[in-house]
Amino acid sequence: MKDTEQKKDTPLLVTRKKMRFDTYLTILNAIRNDLTTKRTIHDTTRISWASCSDIINDLSRFGIIMEDNDPDRQLYRPGPKTTIYKFTDTDHLILGLEITPTSINSTIIDLGKRILFKKAYILQEELTNINLYRLVRNIFYQVLEDADKSEESITTLVFALTGALDRDNLIWITSPKVHSVRSVDFHFFQQSLPFIKQVFIEHDITARANSIIRTDNSHPKNFAFLHISDGVGMAVMNNGVYIKGERGLAGEIGHIPILGYTKISGLPCYCGKQQCLESFLSSKAILHHISTTYDIDLDDLGEMHKRLSEEQSEEVRQLVFELLMNTTITIENIFDLHTLYIGGWVVEQWHAQLQQTFKHNVQEGSWLGGPKDIVFYDEETTNPSYGAAISVIHTVMHRILMEVLT
Repeated sequence: MKDTEQKKDTPLLVTRKKMRFDTYLTILNAIRNDLTTKRTIHDTTRISWASCSDIINDLSRFGIIMEDNDPDRQLYRPGPKTTIYKFTDTDHLILGLEITPTSINSTIIDLGKRILFKKAYILQEELTNINLYRLVRNIFYQVLEDADKSEESITTLVFALTGALDRDNLIWITSPKVHSVRSVDFHFFQQSLPFIKQVFIEHDITARANSIIRTDNSHPKNFAFLHISDGVGMAVMNNGVYIKGERGLAGEIGHIPILGYTKISGLPCYCGKQQCLESFLSSKAILHHISTTYDIDLDDLGEMHKRLSEEQSEEVRQLVFELLMNTTITIENIFDLHTLYIGGWVVEQWHAQLQQTFKHNVQEGSWLGGPKDIVFYDEETTNPSYGAAISVIHTVMHRILMEVLT
């Protein structure tokens, strides 16, 4: 072998490197899951005390974790002080940005899912292909200033976007809600922001689901997340993995045609077609139906119960419930769910009634009585910029360990 040739790792060496990498990753995941002392990490992971101690010291030296000196988190018990660890809040941070037609909503998190900063920035001009890069860059630097973070501290950018995405190639293909944006390449931000090492894009509905179900450390492996507001969106997880489809477009239940349906005087869908489910079940469609049927113009669904008579309110409720029932039973029969999460501004108008009977009615109407559980959520409790950020933590951890261990 020539001296200039590099020796390849033997299979044994490759195995040892992988075992070392996996051990570091196990401890990082333990800290992420609130095991924050050497003792609790050792007891739970069964990694030897010596290895556990050495790795925690390494992670501290690498600047990935730090001691948590918050007095509210200290463990009060006799004997020497117990050191508690947390992820650093000055490096390896993730910035999630949700882009909507009217605002860019930001959330900064550490690797432990802890929110360090959150703020919405109202757009002063309509988003287009021409101004999007400039507007996002400006808001990026405004976030740094408002959050009092250095540019070096943010190493990962994640965008929550509506419409059709090519996630692998970082292309925002099109959005029915942001009409002037087409084929936007998000590699730009990795190339133009010097300290950004990774950029990701995520569907807004998946990010919204993450902000609900991944806030805790456990969630069902089989569920659907249905969001009904100004549109109708859905994300489905099967056996712990989101169903994406061939082109990443799976879950577009809002664009299923309801041909011949006339009970609600619908609107043209965002996608341009006339009889999508979204044409009848969105908040705008319901407001349009109230206007054309009762000649009552409402600015918001929240005014409905005050402005409509009891008879009119009941008629609207029955129409919405019928569509909700047909939609959820169809979803259950196709995916055989453990849990259905359902919420959004439309659903919230009838929370009290839905919580009394909806689960029973869906189970009674579906084949073999599923889903096992139905969970209602409020739209204001969701945060797509946060959900997008936490969805890439595991990938970011891999990248960081590859950098420091090789």
